[in-house]
Amino acid sequence: MRNLFVRTFIVGAILLLTACAGEPPQNLGVTQGRLSNCPPSENCVNSQLLGDPHYVEPLRMSGTQGEKKAQLLQVINRLPRTRVINSTDNYLLVEFESRLMGYVDDVELLIGEKYVDIRSASRLGYSDFGVNRSRVETIRQMVQP
Repeated sequence: MRNLFVRTFIVGAILLLTACAGEPPQNLGVTQGRLSNCPPSENCVNSQLLGDPHYVEPLRMSGTQGEKKAQLLQVINRLPRTRVINSTDNYLLVEFESRLMGYVDDVELLIGEKYVDIRSASRLGYSDFGVNRSRVETIRQMVQP
């Protein structure tokens, strides 16, 4: 009986952990030159929301759009547990997965002529304890001189 309980617990824990990824939001992408707004929760940052608590500075990068994209892809590929989901001339959608629980955050980069707008948001929960803001700052340090 105890072995059955242990096996049931383990299977339940595995199912719970693999469900942490959540479904990709339907509002990702660029609409009229803008990334989606952040939800009211604290687990999102967006460089297009100046004056909002979710605001984070855009990335200041030099070079052509293609050069910026290439540099961003190099940086993303050096970061752990990342997967590029969508890539166009001026847009990247990347999934970042947490190591322990398998939570997925969606990071969008809109590559402009002067700077790169960025949005990073958790799929689940209310607070991310600053993880998305910290991720943006890590990317910033890796791409800005």
